[in-house]
Amino acid sequence: MKKNTFFVIIFLSLLTFILGYSIDWFQEKEVKSFNSWVDPTQAPFNAKGDGKTDDTEAIQLAINYAHAHGIDTVKFPSGKFLFLNNINLKEGVSLIGNAPQSDTTNRGESRVKLRGTVLISRGASILVHQSTLVDGFTIYYDKQKYSLSTDPSTPDGIENFVEYEPTFKVKTHRGAFTIQNIVYLGGSTILQALGYPNQFDKMKLKNIVGCPTKVAFDIAETWDISFIDTIMINPSSLMNFVDSSIDPKGKRLSNKIAKNLVVFRLGKVDDMFFNNIFAYGVRDMFFLYKGEVAPNRPEQHATASFTANNISADCVNTVVHIESPGNLFGIKINNGFYTALQQKPVVGGKMIARKPALVRMSGSDVSNTRILLSNIVTFGKTSTNIYDTDSTQYLFQFQDVGTNNTVLISNSTLRDYGELSLGENETNKVSFSNVQTKSGSIISSNP
Repeated sequence: MKKNTFFVIIFLSLLTFILGYSIDWFQEKEVKSFNSWVDPTQAPFNAKGDGKTDDTEAIQLAINYAHAHGIDTVKFPSGKFLFLNNINLKEGVSLIGNAPQSDTTNRGESRVKLRGTVLISRGASILVHQSTLVDGFTIYYDKQKYSLSTDPSTPDGIENFVEYEPTFKVKTHRGAFTIQNIVYLGGSTILQALGYPNQFDKMKLKNIVGCPTKVAFDIAETWDISFIDTIMINPSSLMNFVDSSIDPKGKRLSNKIAKNLVVFRLGKVDDMFFNNIFAYGVRDMFFLYKGEVAPNRPEQHATASFTANNISADCVNTVVHIESPGNLFGIKINNGFYTALQQKPVVGGKMIARKPALVRMSGSDVSNTRILLSNIVTFGKTSTNIYDTDSTQYLFQFQDVGTNNTVLISNSTLRDYGELSLGENETNKVSFSNVQTKSGSIISSNP
């Protein structure tokens, strides 16, 4: 009996060891398969991705789970994921989509083919923290509609315009984040990064294509090594997302959106680098504003500097518009091509008689600003869709500014403009080095 008991004990011990090892092996295998990423469409999250069901809770649960378990990626399959409430993308967690594969942005709503991973928004935002990555999505506002104004006093006004909250709201300070490979359709602002409660750094935006309607990128208090690369903004791509794309007079509604849109609205930034930027039909390409940079923050003192390479702007009113004081370390733009500067932009909901300009400085606080433009080619009127009148175009404008503002332009060709500068005086000057004008002459002056 004792002998049998001994063998039973040995057998049970071996069985326990084998079962325990097997359970540990399966558990380890399951954890390993789950460690690399979380799929929000799988249990227990169960996002539908059908474009009709609100997937906000499922996506947030997947993000929360990843954050709690040290998993760095929430990876989406192809599908249309509707989110009606804010998504809080927690520190260290990335959202990865199955690449934006929309066939084009330049078609009517019923004909747009949305493939890959699509995030459908109706006003909710994605809250971005440090050490995060958002990569590979189409962002689509499926309820955005416009119609033409019937008010004869504001023939270029916009009716039934839905102004949404920014799609991405940056909620970090001191840390890196990246947003890249995005197709954007119909929202008001792609990204708002105001830098509070302190300035942030190492921001990276790359390969973003689309058609916002108000401000593409609203950025303030960004310092040190922020890199923005390959951005293409074309609000005229929204022309068939409207109730009536052509009015009785033959003007496209995209004209009205173009008159209102700012690509980069910048407040108190330094050491930002822009590369490969294109915009068609916008009011301001770079707008350096004066005023409050974030809620409950004092007015900014200056925008220090930024550098831009390979910049193309077609049918814009102003390429660089400066209202902020200082800009002590200079604004450098190298390699640019600019055409068809439009008239009468929309400011504060109303059209104003603001003549187009390559560079515009306005306001008595603007002093000691230095701008270098090199390898620039400009042309005048080439398009009737955005361009309005044949009035005189001034490439450089000083409007009631302070003192010691300087624009230096070198190795460039300036064509089709009636005048080169407006408001130039002894302290606010435009200087040229090896610049060809429309008459074919080469002009140079002491910088």
